[in-house]
Amino acid sequence: MADGDGVLLLVVALVAIAAAGSGASGTEPIRFPGSGTTTTTTGTTSGIPGGYLSTCPGWIVGQRTANGMTLRVFYDPQSGGLNCVSVTRNGVVTAPSYLRAELRFSSYSGSAWPQYSSRVGAAGAQVVSGAYLTAADNRCVTAVGTYYLSGGTARRVSLNRIACG
Repeated sequence: MADGDGVLLLVVALVAIAAAGSGASGTEPIRFPGSGTTTTTTGTTSGIPGGYLSTCPGWIVGQRTANGMTLRVFYDPQSGGLNCVSVTRNGVVTAPSYLRAELRFSSYSGSAWPQYSSRVGAAGAQVVSGAYLTAADNRCVTAVGTYYLSGGTARRVSLNRIACG
């Protein structure tokens, strides 16, 4: 081995170890400190690859109850402003019925990523939460909670253009 090859191998080994231990595989939930509601969900996500929160951190910035559901949007100042959504069915959810929570930027120019995040709850689960968007400071969001009944109909509750500042 030539002089310097050992140093190069050491650097490559350290980079490989750091990458393996970073948890960047996308298979684990992203954990943020804060308060919120722990939920049982399937982990189906859209918008944030492999990402959802086990609870919504921060404080409630918007809430609406309609069609037998309560929709809440939370804000936390971390990550340039984090918004998270939670929807609760105010009654029994009988499988195969399920809930879906979605959060999207209200004004999307196509230049920012991601545009939205959603999470589908397990069949029969009364609460689903953890869909979130980061870099949300000074950007309005729209949240939608949908209850999909086993008969094929759906009920919705929404909050439009909230958490703008």
